[in-house]
Amino acid sequence: VQQLPSLAVLQLQDNFSIGTEGATGLAAALPACSSLTELNLSRAHLGNEGARHIAQVGRGACMCIHLDSGVQCRLECCWG
Repeated sequence: VQQLPSLAVLQLQDNFSIGTEGATGLAAALPACSSLTELNLSRAHLGNEGARHIAQVGRGACMCIHLDSGVQCRLECCWG
C-alpha cells in the first residue's frame, strides 16, 4: 500500500484473512496513502482492536472507511 501513493479506493471487503494483525499493519501504512478517499473493510473480520486502529487513522484523514465486525455491528465513518 505504501508504494501506491495515488491509490484512491481500496476494496478489501469479504477478506477473512486480514485479522487484527493485518488491520494493524494496514493502519500503519495508511498515512502514506494521501490520495485514498475510500477504504472498504466490510466483513473483513478485523476484530475490535484492528477496527480501532483503522478508525484512529481515519480520524486524521479525509476518507470514508467502511468497517464491519462480521457479526451484527456495522460502523461507517466518514470524515473530511
